[in-house]
Amino acid sequence: RDPFLTLEFKAPFEKVVDLYLNTDPDPDEELVSNMRKKLGFDFIPYFVPLTSSKDIELFQAGKVYLPDNTSSDVALFDKDERFMYWAVVNGLPSTSFKVGETVKISFVRKSDAVYSLEGQIVDTHYDNNKLILKLPHTFELTRYQRREHTRVETDISASMGTFDSQTGEIVWYPVKIVDISVGGAKVCLPFGERLNVRPMEDVIVNFKLKGRDFSLRSVVVNIYERKTSVCYGIRFEKAKEEERKLIFDFVKEQQQKLAAILLRKS
Repeated sequence: RDPFLTLEFKAPFEKVVDLYLNTDPDPDEELVSNMRKKLGFDFIPYFVPLTSSKDIELFQAGKVYLPDNTSSDVALFDKDERFMYWAVVNGLPSTSFKVGETVKISFVRKSDAVYSLEGQIVDTHYDNNKLILKLPHTFELTRYQRREHTRVETDISASMGTFDSQTGEIVWYPVKIVDISVGGAKVCLPFGERLNVRPMEDVIVNFKLKGRDFSLRSVVVNIYERKTSVCYGIRFEKAKEEERKLIFDFVKEQQQKLAAILLRKS
């Protein structure tokens, strides 16, 4: 391929640089950093999707999930050419994070999408009494588009099933759907109860709407821990057109009811 592409486009530049950093016994990271700045590859606008963890902006807030699905708030504290450094803001004790353990980090990029990545903790240290997790950079970012459809508040009894990683069986939990759209929903459990699931994992949600039984394969996009409940934002996957239309009609009806109430009040 034309080698000059690496000087004109960010994606091939990052691929070549990554190869250099991981194969050269004594790479010059400062040289690479200066090249990136001079070529204008050190920043990408909000409307361009992230392709590498090197593109994550400093102080980006997120969640770190351990293999047992417990989590803590984190923020990107620093980064260099080979590693990123996430500060544990609150949540789990420092003893929960072990060098060599693989963790998942999920975050919402403003005006873009939800992203997640996995990495092995290379080292830990403290900076201003904050625990810092050192993880290698990666090109393996999973991106999920943020909601595209209008949601309405609901109070629908439902059940959500998670997949047991050991047996492959589905474990069911009673939940409440507190809002819904054509693209997904938010389901909640009472505080103190939580599902054995992390962001970007598959679930099944069963519920009844407009006299119709739904059983929708979904993916967990985010987890919200509130004072009185734990809620899961889920995205419906491969819903049939008929199912999508029924949900759309329900949302529209609820919006019309709300509009009528507001008009009467005014």
